[in-house]
Amino acid sequence: MPKSNASPATSALRGKFFTVVHGAVESCGHLLGLNDEPTFRNCEHCWFAYFSSHADLVSMTGKIMATDGGRDSVVRIKGTKFVQMFLRFVKTLERLKGVEGEQRTTIQSNRRFGESVG
Repeated sequence: MPKSNASPATSALRGKFFTVVHGAVESCGHLLGLNDEPTFRNCEHCWFAYFSSHADLVSMTGKIMATDGGRDSVVRIKGTKFVQMFLRFVKTLERLKGVEGEQRTTIQSNRRFGESVG
């Protein structure tokens, strides 16, 4: 490998300001870039983390999917794997909201009248 002509100070600055550090998804340990789709295309944890960090993309995709022929257009633009994982993400969020609602009603029904919350 040829030796670089850059000074050590230039190399240090390049490492500090231009190096991209990818965070790891806690549940699976895969690296995930902020702007990139997951490299491990079949990992549901990576896709969940990706959609969780891109709220605008999720809302826009949801609006497009709600229209007639929206699913087909999203498949043409982003691919079938994206649509499949997006639908799984939305279903998971719906299930989590349902579980939270059930837990709230159970907790509230177990409290006595006048008991403080917390």
